[in-house]
Parts: sequence; structure tokens; C-alpha cells
Amino acid sequence: MPTVLIVEDNSFSRRLFRVLFEGKGHLVHEAGSFAQASAKLELHDFALVVTDFQLGEDRTGLCLLKHLQSMPSPPVAIMVSGT
Repeated sequence: MPTVLIVEDNSFSRRLFRVLFEGKGHLVHEAGSFAQASAKLELHDFALVVTDFQLGEDRTGLCLLKHLQSMPSPPVAIMVSGT
């Protein structure tokens, strides 16, 4: 079963993504910040990372994408942004 990491500082949006991906049979992990996402990436292999552009802290989704690119086998990543 593919594992997905949702990185979103808005808890409602994280829950929405969780419901959508779990409904398709994926195992979902959540992170509310860059720091939480980085820690989860150390512990798990993800097939997909969905990240918000603005994470509500000093780092953005672009920072996370750069972090993913530095990994030996980076997961597929999708960046989203809302208004």
C-alpha cells in the first residue's frame, strides 16, 4: 500500500487530504510543519509527499522540496497552495 505524507499547517486541509488519500487505499502520515515533515522523512519511506507552499513558519514548501531532492531516493512531490 503506497504511503503518503501530507505537509500542511492548516489542520482542516490536512484532514481533507487524509480523507481523500485514505479513500483511495493509501496509508497517510501528517505533518504540520517542515520540522515535523523532516522527522517523519527520517523514519519512513514515502511514495508521495503533498506539501503546502506556505507552511506558516520560517520555511516554505520550496524548502521541503529542496530537502527531498537531497535524499538518495526522493519521493514524488506535489505542492499545493490555497488562498
